[in-house]
Amino acid sequence: MSVMKITARRLIATTSVVALAASVVLVGGMNSANAATAKPVTGGTLNYYTHAEQFPNLDPQRIYTGRDIAFLGSYVMRTLVSYKPVPGKDGATLVADMATNTGVPSNKAKTWTFTLRPGVSWEDGKPVTCADVKYGWSRTFATDVYVEGPAYPLSWLDIPQAKDGSSAYKGPYKKTGQALFDKSINCSKDNRTITFNLSRTVPDFNYYLTYLAGGPVPQAKDTGDKYDLRPMSSGPYMIKKYAINDEMVLVRNPNWKKSSDPIRTPYPDDIVVTFGMDEDVRDQIDLEDQIPNGINMDGLQPSNNVAFFEDPTKKNRRMNNYDPYTTYLAANNSAGHLDCLDVRKAVFFAFDNQSLIDLSGGLTYYGEMGDNPVKPVIGMD
Repeated sequence: MSVMKITARRLIATTSVVALAASVVLVGGMNSANAATAKPVTGGTLNYYTHAEQFPNLDPQRIYTGRDIAFLGSYVMRTLVSYKPVPGKDGATLVADMATNTGVPSNKAKTWTFTLRPGVSWEDGKPVTCADVKYGWSRTFATDVYVEGPAYPLSWLDIPQAKDGSSAYKGPYKKTGQALFDKSINCSKDNRTITFNLSRTVPDFNYYLTYLAGGPVPQAKDTGDKYDLRPMSSGPYMIKKYAINDEMVLVRNPNWKKSSDPIRTPYPDDIVVTFGMDEDVRDQIDLEDQIPNGINMDGLQPSNNVAFFEDPTKKNRRMNNYDPYTTYLAANNSAGHLDCLDVRKAVFFAFDNQSLIDLSGGLTYYGEMGDNPVKPVIGMD
């Protein structure tokens, strides 16, 4: 299993046998002659390739992996706020995206207000409105449809609970508790200013809005569960083709305006993601530098890491950095499986953790043992 596959997903488990503080190994197939000195030039095709058959999700309310938030948030979907698109520590700085600022808190940070920039539009030319953002938030409450994605809105918005402890609002399809939801998010008369009313103080609420799940969806274009196959674009590119185990093709969104977007500078004319690529073929592309402007979304197989990463001619086409994720090996503790605590303890102490790490690339290319689910590089509250 490749490193990026393991570390790019957020794997949640109630019982873990081993936790790995894994590092990210990213491999880019950019033409090595130009990688270090080339300046961005408008035009051409940017090629991504992966062994995966598809993206886990394209529906913004379902997307929860760092890789997919970064990819789709860079090209297709915008949010009220975003992170500054620069390397290093400054890349953790919050900046305005669709909104005019990073939000105005009041009422002890239980109320947050944002105003949309003029000129922000969908791929069909219609403006992105407060109602679109509000509707996007409402979809998270349809928990019978959307089981993936961040669930913070369910506990943050000032909406009472039902008798079973769930939200009294059941989402835009059932409309149960709709009036309660409408009180929790208000839109101005011009449909450009949105106010979130929270049940408690959330001082870092605006950071949540970097998630695509906090972004807009136009109600008229919502196809429910099928929206996961063809979401609308508010970014510089839109989806021309998406075929599982084949490819995704992104082309320029003719209704995106640079004047309304301080974050993105779209250089390529189109972006192609090739799915289902054989892992040996994928690795050979990187080892032989076969595809100009190509990016391996997975990382290499462990057997090829040394050949690639210790080759000085490839130093400008690779990254090997810590990511913010911890990988778990989870035990199924349901009845009839590992439901005995003593058995789980035995498995835990007998499991050869180091062999798993060595098989996956060792300390240099995979990671080190963790002693709890929180990554050492992440500060604890």
